[in-house]
Amino acid sequence: FSSTLGLSMWIAAVAGVMAAAASVASGGACPGVCQSSSSPCNSPLQHGLCPGDAACCPVATPDCSNIGQCQINSLPCSGVYQHGLCPGSSAVECCTQNANCNANVVKSIGGTPIRQIEGESAFFWTGKLDVDADGAPNAYNPQDTGIDFLANAGHAGDWWGLSCDGSGTPYVQGKYPPGSYAPFPGYYVSGTSYEDTDYAESDTRRFLNAVNVSFIVLPLKSNLGASLGDVGFVHYAKTNKTAFVVYGDEGPPSQIGEGSVGLAMSLGFDPFNSHHTKVCCGIDDGVSTIVFPNTNNGQKLFDQTDVDRVGGQAFAAWGGWARFQKCVLGMS
Repeated sequence: FSSTLGLSMWIAAVAGVMAAAASVASGGACPGVCQSSSSPCNSPLQHGLCPGDAACCPVATPDCSNIGQCQINSLPCSGVYQHGLCPGSSAVECCTQNANCNANVVKSIGGTPIRQIEGESAFFWTGKLDVDADGAPNAYNPQDTGIDFLANAGHAGDWWGLSCDGSGTPYVQGKYPPGSYAPFPGYYVSGTSYEDTDYAESDTRRFLNAVNVSFIVLPLKSNLGASLGDVGFVHYAKTNKTAFVVYGDEGPPSQIGEGSVGLAMSLGFDPFNSHHTKVCCGIDDGVSTIVFPNTNNGQKLFDQTDVDRVGGQAFAAWGGWARFQKCVLGMS
């Protein structure tokens, strides 16, 4: 018989085995595929959930069904393969449906081109990363001994980096108002545009902590479709390190490429001076960022664990690392 017929029969046989296994699994408690304990599995095997001596190979989270289909990775894929989203053998991978990399420059901000793939809302760019300490409870104080220079928070009458009362007077932890929440007594309360309104404006917990959370700053009135609290993904070419981020602050309309202290550290870059007392430095180039608009449905993303969870879901749904390499890094 012909090689084409043989390949078709082999594919049908593999599909039949997987369908049968899934059928057995769906009749029991296994959240995936029942298989031999000696067979490879993308996730740790679970026992006692399948008939006989079979073990349960659970489906990874998020699973492939939202973004493509599971198939043997030697077969052609119109999109890109993602590992770890399908049950069974490591040779079974998720063939994503999103393969389009036809990107257009939709705007230039400060000389940096912002690109968007046709028909999609996500946008991306590659360039510098200035480092932002706003929101950190130890960012600023009256003596200017915080981790950032007080001048970077503004000046009397225009404190853009501090939380102030109606008259423009900055809140001071533990002192103004008296007895206020004070992880760093005597330090100013530094704010971010993204806020948790369950807390008062004089409470540092209202704002993103720039040291603990990876967030990005986008220009005011950028009209790119993203809202505060939406998530994204960042890669630094020099270290090949990545981070999930939340859109947490707004900056000057003519500048793009700014992120928190926590983001810089996650990318393997130390933004502090030699004494580790002040944020002094940023990354000149090679930082690629993609933002996913409309990815926050009212969730409060003030902890990195939550940012990683929501960011990971949005990134996988878009096409994940394989597509990022092809569409974003391939453009830089």
